[in-house]
Amino acid sequence: SASSSIAVRHNERSISYGELDEASSRVANGLVALGVMAEDRVAIVSRNNIESIEVLLGISKVGAVPVFLNWRLSPREIADLLEDAKPVVVFLQQEFADGLRTTLSEQTFRAAVLVFDSSEHQLSYRHWKGQYESDLELVGDQPEDVAAQLYTSGTTGRAKGAMLTKQGFAESIPDAVNFWQMRADSRVLCVLPMFHIAGLGTMVGALWSKAQVVLSDAVQPEGILAAIESAEITHLVLV
Repeated sequence: SASSSIAVRHNERSISYGELDEASSRVANGLVALGVMAEDRVAIVSRNNIESIEVLLGISKVGAVPVFLNWRLSPREIADLLEDAKPVVVFLQQEFADGLRTTLSEQTFRAAVLVFDSSEHQLSYRHWKGQYESDLELVGDQPEDVAAQLYTSGTTGRAKGAMLTKQGFAESIPDAVNFWQMRADSRVLCVLPMFHIAGLGTMVGALWSKAQVVLSDAVQPEGILAAIESAEITHLVLV
């Protein structure tokens, strides 16, 4: 069945579509408990991993707006983007947490901070998510609602937050999937970061198709070619 088929695979870990739906609903209930409301921003500073996809879907389920930030930037540059977005919650990968925790404490806004792979109980994403049920009443939305906020690179000035609407996704993703001929039996290698529209769009398109998403940490051609062969990849989008 579709619910038992693998949704995302990352190294030795995998999660089915049913498990992903359940996990993202726990995230959604956790976000509501933290006071997140529709249109609120929720930031993610992380490489592609299963947790960031759970969070992406959980944010969407409560009508909030995911803000994926470029983890290649310096802590000071990320702080500037956070000050602009003013998220209610910030999800971090451990490798970026230490550099950003001091910065976050100096912001003019207050955000709850959760760390995907933290060993600290009070910051642990896994512990936090585990406190909540997977039963969820979905919120209604409108076509003009913001689906995601991504920032430009800032090469010509200050980075700008581009707000992508749900109508834009609803119209473009099916067209792209049809053009790419993505199906439920496809295997889509995702190496582009989700703070880039090509990375986020490929991820959403693959999940919309009920294809299998394969995450790879490889950035060199040799590693990407090895991943294509080992995972029997059918689709890859590069920029």
